[in-house]
Amino acid sequence: FLSDEQRSSGGGGGSGRGGGGGGGGKHVRELWECFRKTTASDEIYFPTALSIMGILRRPRSDIEVEDDDVPYNIGDEIARKRVTYCDWSTCAKNPASFSKKDLRDVVQRGRAEGCLIARKFGLGKDCGGGIAGKSK
Repeated sequence: FLSDEQRSSGGGGGSGRGGGGGGGGKHVRELWECFRKTTASDEIYFPTALSIMGILRRPRSDIEVEDDDVPYNIGDEIARKRVTYCDWSTCAKNPASFSKKDLRDVVQRGRAEGCLIARKFGLGKDCGGGIAGKSK
């Protein structure tokens, strides 16, 4: 993640679309300003950011089609894998909730799967979830 200083300077290194390596600084600043006060889940934030940067888009011939089955054009910039670690093993409506005592295990499992972030952490003393398959 970029610091406030990196965001305001329009970058953080790297190159490519929307990157800060010399070109695209204005667009990077505009993107950060757009999301500065936004609270959104990763399922909304990342696809929106990728679309704004022009990395994730529907084929031109399908622009007017509102069909989730129409494939998006993606380049080499996007890997088809999840970036968020969550535990759906309970087959419930929502993923399992983690507490502070689960943090080390969640970090270890998330890193092993190549995830960047994890969800879902409770705010209380013990959110009652825990990691499936791990005794308390």
